[in-house]
Amino acid sequence: MKTRIASALVLIPFVLAAIYAGGWIFLGLLVIIAWILSGEWARVMAPDNPRFFTLAIAGAVTASLILTFFGFAVPALVVLLAGAVTMGFLAWGGKQNARWLSMGVLYIGCAMVAAEWLREALPAPEGTYIIYWLLFVIWATDTGALIIGAWLGGPKLAPDISPRKTWSGAIGGVVAAMIVAGIATPLLFPFPMAAGLFLGAGASVIGQLGDLLESGIKRRFAIKDFGSVIPGHGGAFDRLDSLLLMMPFAAIGSILFMEVSPW
Repeated sequence: MKTRIASALVLIPFVLAAIYAGGWIFLGLLVIIAWILSGEWARVMAPDNPRFFTLAIAGAVTASLILTFFGFAVPALVVLLAGAVTMGFLAWGGKQNARWLSMGVLYIGCAMVAAEWLREALPAPEGTYIIYWLLFVIWATDTGALIIGAWLGGPKLAPDISPRKTWSGAIGGVVAAMIVAGIATPLLFPFPMAAGLFLGAGASVIGQLGDLLESGIKRRFAIKDFGSVIPGHGGAFDRLDSLLLMMPFAAIGSILFMEVSPW
Protein backbone atom coordinates (compact mmCIF):
# COMPACT_ATOMS: atom_id res chain seq x y z
CA MET A 1 0.00 0.00 0.00
CA LYS A 2 2.88 2.39 0.78
CA THR A 3 4.33 1.80 -2.68
CA ARG A 4 0.90 2.29 -4.23
CA ILE A 5 0.39 5.61 -2.45
CA ALA A 6 3.91 6.81 -3.26
CA SER A 7 3.45 6.07 -6.96
CA ALA A 8 0.17 7.98 -6.99
CA LEU A 9 1.69 10.98 -5.23
CA VAL A 10 4.46 11.12 -7.82
CA LEU A 11 2.33 10.61 -10.93
CA ILE A 12 -0.83 12.59 -10.13
CA PRO A 13 0.78 16.07 -10.15
CA PHE A 14 2.42 15.42 -13.53
CA VAL A 15 -0.85 14.15 -15.02
CA LEU A 16 -2.87 17.08 -13.69
CA ALA A 17 -0.25 19.54 -14.93
CA ALA A 18 -0.22 17.99 -18.43
CA ILE A 19 -4.01 18.18 -18.61
CA TYR A 20 -3.93 21.82 -17.55
CA ALA A 21 -1.20 22.66 -20.08
CA GLY A 22 -2.97 20.96 -22.99
CA GLY A 23 -1.54 21.35 -26.48
CA TRP A 24 1.54 19.37 -27.37
CA ILE A 25 2.23 18.50 -23.74
CA PHE A 26 -1.08 16.72 -23.26
CA LEU A 27 -0.80 15.12 -26.69
CA GLY A 28 2.66 13.83 -25.75
CA LEU A 29 1.29 12.36 -22.53
CA LEU A 30 -1.45 10.53 -24.43
CA VAL A 31 1.03 9.20 -27.00
CA ILE A 32 3.26 7.84 -24.23
CA ILE A 33 0.27 6.21 -22.52
CA ALA A 34 -0.90 4.76 -25.86
CA TRP A 35 2.49 3.15 -26.49
CA ILE A 36 2.61 1.66 -22.99
CA LEU A 37 -0.93 0.30 -23.31
CA SER A 38 -0.20 -1.09 -26.77
CA GLY A 39 2.88 -2.87 -25.47
CA GLU A 40 0.98 -4.43 -22.60
CA TRP A 41 -1.84 -5.54 -24.88
CA ALA A 42 0.52 -7.00 -27.47
CA ARG A 43 2.53 -8.95 -24.89
CA VAL A 44 -0.65 -10.67 -23.71
CA MET A 45 -2.40 -11.18 -27.05
CA ALA A 46 0.64 -11.94 -29.24
CA PRO A 47 3.42 -13.15 -26.93
CA ASP A 48 5.42 -14.67 -29.81
CA ASN A 49 5.64 -11.34 -31.71
CA PRO A 50 4.87 -8.49 -29.29
CA ARG A 51 7.14 -5.86 -30.85
CA PHE A 52 5.48 -5.95 -34.24
CA PHE A 53 1.97 -5.73 -32.83
CA THR A 54 2.97 -3.03 -30.35
CA LEU A 55 4.22 -0.97 -33.27
CA ALA A 56 1.07 -1.70 -35.30
CA ILE A 57 -1.40 -0.84 -32.53
CA ALA A 58 0.50 2.17 -31.23
CA GLY A 59 1.06 3.46 -34.77
CA ALA A 60 -2.65 3.48 -35.54
CA VAL A 61 -3.51 5.12 -32.22
CA THR A 62 -0.77 7.74 -32.56
CA ALA A 63 -1.93 8.65 -36.07
CA SER A 64 -5.49 9.05 -34.80
CA LEU A 65 -4.32 11.22 -31.90
CA ILE A 66 -2.42 13.55 -34.23
CA LEU A 67 -5.47 13.87 -36.49
CA THR A 68 -7.64 14.69 -33.48
CA PHE A 69 -5.12 17.25 -32.25
CA PHE A 70 -5.41 19.10 -35.56
CA GLY A 71 -9.21 19.01 -35.46
CA PHE A 72 -9.96 15.89 -37.52
CA ALA A 73 -11.69 13.71 -34.94
CA VAL A 74 -13.98 11.87 -37.36
CA PRO A 75 -11.13 10.91 -39.75
CA ALA A 76 -9.24 9.79 -36.64
CA LEU A 77 -12.01 7.31 -35.85
CA VAL A 78 -11.89 6.08 -39.45
CA VAL A 79 -8.15 5.49 -39.03
CA LEU A 80 -8.83 3.47 -35.88
CA LEU A 81 -11.45 1.37 -37.63
CA ALA A 82 -9.13 0.75 -40.57
CA GLY A 83 -6.34 -0.13 -38.14
CA ALA A 84 -8.56 -2.63 -36.34
CA VAL A 85 -9.56 -4.32 -39.61
CA THR A 86 -5.94 -4.40 -40.81
CA MET A 87 -4.82 -5.80 -37.47
CA GLY A 88 -7.31 -8.61 -37.81
CA PHE A 89 -5.90 -9.62 -41.19
CA LEU A 90 -2.29 -9.40 -39.98
CA ALA A 91 -3.01 -11.42 -36.88
CA TRP A 92 -5.14 -13.99 -38.70
CA GLY A 93 -2.33 -14.77 -41.09
CA GLY A 94 0.01 -15.38 -38.19
CA LYS A 95 -2.53 -17.40 -36.21
CA GLN A 96 -2.56 -14.81 -33.44
CA ASN A 97 -5.50 -13.70 -31.31
CA ALA A 98 -6.90 -11.73 -34.24
CA ARG A 99 -10.11 -10.54 -32.65
CA TRP A 100 -8.39 -9.47 -29.45
CA LEU A 101 -5.67 -7.59 -31.29
CA SER A 102 -8.29 -5.79 -33.38
CA MET A 103 -10.20 -4.99 -30.21
CA GLY A 104 -7.01 -3.52 -28.74
CA VAL A 105 -6.84 -0.85 -31.44
CA LEU A 106 -10.39 0.29 -30.66
CA TYR A 107 -10.16 -0.24 -26.91
CA ILE A 108 -7.05 1.91 -26.57
CA GLY A 109 -7.64 4.23 -29.51
CA CYS A 110 -11.20 5.34 -28.78
CA ALA A 111 -10.29 6.27 -25.21
CA MET A 112 -7.19 8.20 -26.29
CA VAL A 113 -9.02 10.04 -29.08
CA ALA A 114 -11.90 10.87 -26.74
CA ALA A 115 -9.51 12.32 -24.16
CA GLU A 116 -7.69 14.43 -26.75
CA TRP A 117 -10.97 15.61 -28.27
CA LEU A 118 -12.42 16.53 -24.88
CA ARG A 119 -9.34 18.53 -23.95
CA GLU A 120 -8.80 20.39 -27.23
CA ALA A 121 -12.13 20.54 -29.09
CA LEU A 122 -14.31 21.86 -26.28
CA PRO A 123 -14.27 25.58 -25.44
CA ALA A 124 -11.72 26.42 -22.75
CA PRO A 125 -11.75 25.61 -19.92
CA GLU A 126 -14.63 23.12 -20.20
CA GLY A 127 -12.51 20.34 -21.72
CA THR A 128 -9.96 20.60 -18.94
CA TYR A 129 -12.68 20.62 -16.31
CA ILE A 130 -14.40 17.55 -17.77
CA ILE A 131 -11.22 15.49 -17.63
CA TYR A 132 -10.50 16.68 -14.10
CA TRP A 133 -14.07 15.81 -13.13
CA LEU A 134 -13.72 12.31 -14.55
CA LEU A 135 -10.47 11.75 -12.69
CA PHE A 136 -11.95 12.96 -9.40
CA VAL A 137 -14.98 10.70 -9.80
CA ILE A 138 -12.86 7.66 -10.63
CA TRP A 139 -10.50 8.28 -7.73
CA ALA A 140 -13.48 8.71 -5.41
CA THR A 141 -15.00 5.47 -6.73
CA ASP A 142 -11.78 3.51 -6.19
CA THR A 143 -11.26 4.94 -2.71
CA GLY A 144 -14.87 4.41 -1.62
CA ALA A 145 -14.95 0.88 -2.99
CA LEU A 146 -11.66 -0.01 -1.27
CA ILE A 147 -12.60 1.39 2.12
CA ILE A 148 -16.24 0.28 2.27
CA GLY A 149 -15.54 -3.10 0.70
CA ALA A 150 -12.78 -3.85 3.23
CA TRP A 151 -14.92 -2.59 6.11
CA LEU A 152 -18.24 -4.29 5.34
CA GLY A 153 -17.28 -7.19 3.09
CA GLY A 154 -20.31 -9.26 2.17
CA PRO A 155 -21.48 -10.91 -1.07
CA LYS A 156 -19.15 -10.89 -4.04
CA LEU A 157 -19.99 -8.66 -6.97
CA ALA A 158 -18.67 -10.91 -9.73
CA PRO A 159 -16.78 -13.85 -8.19
CA ASP A 160 -16.04 -15.51 -11.53
CA ILE A 161 -14.42 -12.33 -12.87
CA SER A 162 -12.97 -10.50 -9.88
CA PRO A 163 -13.21 -12.51 -6.64
CA ARG A 164 -12.15 -9.62 -4.36
CA LYS A 165 -14.87 -7.14 -5.39
CA THR A 166 -18.00 -6.98 -3.24
CA TRP A 167 -21.43 -5.42 -3.61
CA SER A 168 -20.75 -3.26 -0.58
CA GLY A 169 -17.58 -1.95 -2.18
CA ALA A 170 -19.37 -1.24 -5.46
CA ILE A 171 -22.13 0.67 -3.68
CA GLY A 172 -19.58 2.48 -1.53
CA GLY A 173 -17.76 3.53 -4.68
CA VAL A 174 -20.95 4.92 -6.20
CA VAL A 175 -21.81 6.86 -3.04
CA ALA A 176 -18.30 8.34 -2.81
CA ALA A 177 -18.45 9.34 -6.49
CA MET A 178 -21.84 10.98 -5.98
CA ILE A 179 -20.51 13.04 -3.06
CA VAL A 180 -17.47 14.24 -5.02
CA ALA A 181 -19.46 14.89 -8.20
CA GLY A 182 -22.20 16.66 -6.26
CA ILE A 183 -19.64 19.08 -4.87
CA ALA A 184 -17.50 19.47 -8.01
CA THR A 185 -20.22 19.79 -10.66
CA PRO A 186 -21.73 23.17 -9.67
CA LEU A 187 -18.21 24.52 -9.08
CA LEU A 188 -16.95 23.54 -12.54
CA PHE A 189 -20.05 23.62 -14.73
CA PRO A 190 -23.37 25.48 -14.99
CA PHE A 191 -25.25 22.46 -13.61
CA PRO A 192 -26.93 22.04 -10.20
CA MET A 193 -25.76 19.66 -7.50
CA ALA A 194 -28.62 17.26 -8.34
CA ALA A 195 -27.21 16.83 -11.84
CA GLY A 196 -23.79 16.16 -10.34
CA LEU A 197 -25.19 13.45 -8.10
CA PHE A 198 -26.87 11.75 -11.05
CA LEU A 199 -23.85 12.08 -13.36
CA GLY A 200 -21.48 10.95 -10.63
CA ALA A 201 -23.49 7.78 -10.05
CA GLY A 202 -23.60 6.99 -13.77
CA ALA A 203 -19.88 7.68 -14.25
CA SER A 204 -19.03 5.50 -11.26
CA VAL A 205 -21.05 2.59 -12.64
CA ILE A 206 -19.41 2.91 -16.06
CA GLY A 207 -15.99 3.10 -14.45
CA GLN A 208 -16.63 -0.03 -12.41
CA LEU A 209 -17.84 -1.83 -15.52
CA GLY A 210 -14.55 -0.86 -17.15
CA ASP A 211 -12.71 -2.33 -14.19
CA LEU A 212 -14.69 -5.57 -14.48
CA LEU A 213 -14.07 -5.71 -18.23
CA GLU A 214 -10.32 -5.52 -17.68
CA SER A 215 -10.54 -8.10 -14.88
CA GLY A 216 -12.45 -10.42 -17.19
CA ILE A 217 -9.78 -10.09 -19.87
CA LYS A 218 -7.06 -10.90 -17.34
CA ARG A 219 -9.03 -13.92 -16.16
CA ARG A 220 -9.51 -15.03 -19.78
CA PHE A 221 -5.75 -14.98 -20.41
CA ALA A 222 -4.75 -16.18 -16.92
CA ILE A 223 -2.66 -13.17 -15.92
CA LYS A 224 -2.59 -11.24 -12.65
CA ASP A 225 -1.57 -7.86 -14.07
CA PHE A 226 -1.02 -6.45 -17.54
CA GLY A 227 2.42 -5.20 -16.54
CA SER A 228 4.51 -3.61 -13.81
CA VAL A 229 5.21 -0.13 -15.17
CA ILE A 230 3.59 1.56 -12.13
CA PRO A 231 4.98 0.25 -8.82
CA GLY A 232 2.20 -0.92 -6.53
CA HIS A 233 -0.43 -0.65 -9.27
CA GLY A 234 0.71 -3.06 -11.98
CA GLY A 235 0.45 -2.05 -15.61
CA ALA A 236 -1.09 0.98 -17.25
CA PHE A 237 -4.19 -1.09 -18.06
CA ASP A 238 -4.54 -2.00 -14.39
CA ARG A 239 -4.60 1.69 -13.45
CA LEU A 240 -6.56 3.14 -16.39
CA ASP A 241 -9.18 0.42 -16.88
CA SER A 242 -12.07 2.60 -15.65
CA LEU A 243 -11.06 5.63 -17.71
CA LEU A 244 -10.61 3.59 -20.89
CA LEU A 245 -14.32 2.81 -20.90
CA MET A 246 -15.46 6.12 -19.46
CA MET A 247 -13.68 8.52 -21.86
CA PRO A 248 -15.74 7.56 -24.95
CA PHE A 249 -18.95 7.86 -22.92
CA ALA A 250 -17.86 11.30 -21.72
CA ALA A 251 -17.20 12.42 -25.29
CA ILE A 252 -20.60 11.15 -26.47
CA GLY A 253 -22.26 12.83 -23.48
CA SER A 254 -20.58 16.14 -24.34
CA ILE A 255 -21.89 15.93 -27.88
CA LEU A 256 -25.45 15.12 -26.76
CA PHE A 257 -25.88 17.28 -23.68
CA MET A 258 -23.43 20.16 -24.17
CA GLU A 259 -24.24 20.46 -27.87
CA VAL A 260 -20.59 20.26 -28.92
CA SER A 261 -20.08 19.40 -32.58
CA PRO A 262 -17.83 16.38 -33.26
CA TRP A 263 -16.76 17.88 -36.60
